[in-house]
Amino acid sequence: MVKQNSKRFQDAVEAAVAIIHACGRSPAEPALRDTPLRFAEFLVNEFPGEMDDRDFLQGQSEESYDEMVVEKNIPFMSFCEHHLLPFYGVAHVSYIPNGVKLSGLSKLARLVYRFAGTLTIQERITKQVADYLEKNLSPLGVMVILEATHLCTSYRGARALGASYVTSAIRGVFSTNPAAKAEMQQLLRS
Repeated sequence: MVKQNSKRFQDAVEAAVAIIHACGRSPAEPALRDTPLRFAEFLVNEFPGEMDDRDFLQGQSEESYDEMVVEKNIPFMSFCEHHLLPFYGVAHVSYIPNGVKLSGLSKLARLVYRFAGTLTIQERITKQVADYLEKNLSPLGVMVILEATHLCTSYRGARALGASYVTSAIRGVFSTNPAAKAEMQQLLRS
């Protein structure tokens, strides 16, 4: 939790006040009086930006296991760096351990949360999660798939209400072994 007296919190309050004014309203209106504080609490608590690697690395274990590990339907939310509008969806993360390093089960979701917790784009989150797992676990393969709805395309520009976007990052045996890729795809459908 970020303290209300922090510079980041105060910056978020000021930004909310500016947005309210830009919408032609006044933050002094009774309905909007607490909106800047609520917005700042949301922004600084739900979008932490960079997080400490120790949380992920401490969750690793040495274990003789070389079968696929999949966590699917990991919910995430982020803000589009181009339009400052939210996008949200689910991530599916899979890796095949090299027989030595395993991630803690909750750590895959935390990893998605970590990279989504800032202004970014969906493609970058997808790549960052895959690259991080590859670097820190040295797995035989990594596959990361994100499915998301973007408010910047739903409510402006294309106005593609209901459209979802899918990105993927495929590394190691998932890219060279069709059977491994097919198994992951089958697990996602189940």
